[in-house]
Amino acid sequence: MNTTKAGTVPPERETSSASGGEFDVAARQSLSRGDLGAALVHAMRSDDPTHAEALNRLARAAMPLVDGPHAGIFFGAPALTYVLHIAGWGGPTMDRLDDVVTAHTRRRLAAAHQRIDAGKPAAFAEYDLMHGLTGIGTLLLARGADPDTTRALLSYLVRLTEPLRGTGGVAHPGWRVWHHHSAPARPGAHANTGLAHGITGPLAVLALAVRRGIRVPGDLDAIGRILDWLDA
Repeated sequence: MNTTKAGTVPPERETSSASGGEFDVAARQSLSRGDLGAALVHAMRSDDPTHAEALNRLARAAMPLVDGPHAGIFFGAPALTYVLHIAGWGGPTMDRLDDVVTAHTRRRLAAAHQRIDAGKPAAFAEYDLMHGLTGIGTLLLARGADPDTTRALLSYLVRLTEPLRGTGGVAHPGWRVWHHHSAPARPGAHANTGLAHGITGPLAVLALAVRRGIRVPGDLDAIGRILDWLDA
């Protein structure tokens, strides 16, 4: 492993979700609008030593780590882990980041199963690619550091595809959300078909896992339910 690439980033952590906590570091720890986005460019060009040095500098500037409820593949500890993985980093830094991501994932999964047990509708931030467990699933598949947590996440995605009965006993897709979306005056529920926020994100993660031989009970049934719904 190139020692310049595998630099050391202090694993400082910020887990507060209160105002003034996570959002204060958004400009430094977001792929979409912060230093990590610039770091991703350098990661893709990591064969150049000057880019490796820039990546090390930008990764350090992203501290402290955020692994609170708003963290995901585009923000916080999972985002930093993803960028450094692409750059080929390894060693103790990545081991400690993997531990942070694993603990974060387990908390998110526990909350998601609690929500399903209560029969409540999903939210995009729970499962989508941009903010939720689908995005974290892409990271877990890429890292391969914790097979048990990866399978636990895949099992959640299987459960997400199971029908959820709402008021009146009517069954709806398990990924159906109820929120105000872009028209606050016209609230309503919908089941999104997109990759960023919809069910094709979980479909992609489940399919990638199956193709790599990472199997969980019901995975093909879940893929079938999604495809049947999309076809309909």
